[in-house]
Amino acid sequence: MLEWLIRIDHGLFFLINNGLGAEWLDPVFLGLSSLGEWTMAIMAAAFLADTGRRALLRHLLVVLAVLLVLAPIHYGLKSAVGRPRPKKEFAGQTERIVRMPLGNGDTPRRNAFPSGHSALAFFLMTYVALNRRAYRWPVLALAGLVAFSRVYVGAHFPSDCVAGSCTGAAGGWLAWWLFRRTNEQGKAVS
Repeated sequence: MLEWLIRIDHGLFFLINNGLGAEWLDPVFLGLSSLGEWTMAIMAAAFLADTGRRALLRHLLVVLAVLLVLAPIHYGLKSAVGRPRPKKEFAGQTERIVRMPLGNGDTPRRNAFPSGHSALAFFLMTYVALNRRAYRWPVLALAGLVAFSRVYVGAHFPSDCVAGSCTGAAGGWLAWWLFRRTNEQGKAVS
């Protein structure tokens, strides 16, 4: 039943990974791919830094609290689904070669679904976009480029990144809602 969806996912993967792959673009997308790690957290903090010391501390506490709740769910889903990375999925197939401009060509060890880099990028940038509306389009575009880069570098299928982006954005919204709620309660007590 889902065979057609898998074919579309594989087709999009090879369109992006092989069709758009070029040596001169590799450094750009490798750099974007690495932003999905904790560099994105530093960028999010920088966008929120001018909100004041107390507000920034509350932002950080809310984001950490929500991450502590969501991380086990994310990694549990990764384990439960158990989807292999593209390089492992197509191992031994000569007609489907996965480009891996990740330096030594090693595939990350954890399962592919959902993409953690995409989830973290969308979690943090959705949170920033909701709190700092003036930056919403650039930060969401940046998160989208991080997710796209994960397909480009051969680490994920497109559906892995879409799922990670959606769960990350939902988590960012939840953190924003929690921040707003605690802010309103703090004002009511004062």
